[in-house]
Amino acid sequence: MYTVKLSACGNPDFRQGRYLPGVRARRVRVASLDEASKACRDYIRENELGMGNWNGGQVFDASGTPIVQVSCNGRVWKFDDYRAGRLVEMPSDHAGVDMANREVT
Repeated sequence: MYTVKLSACGNPDFRQGRYLPGVRARRVRVASLDEASKACRDYIRENELGMGNWNGGQVFDASGTPIVQVSCNGRVWKFDDYRAGRLVEMPSDHAGVDMANREVT
């Protein structure tokens, strides 16, 4: 079981403030990384968000450790690489995630 953060912020390109009125941040439980990706895409579509508004997508394991990041287009990235600006996309079957050891290989 995982938890994915769904959230948005104002887009500085459009001089929007820090928060978007009417868009509520939340965390949802998901059973798989594919489900996390779908939850993110649904949230983005339902709230009509663009790349400049999306600041969610962090996926956490049962201990609360961030393991992967879902970008605005639904792609899943290794969390540490994503945050460091090294975009290393996970394979579509997410074979590089070792959940037993909570490691992304």
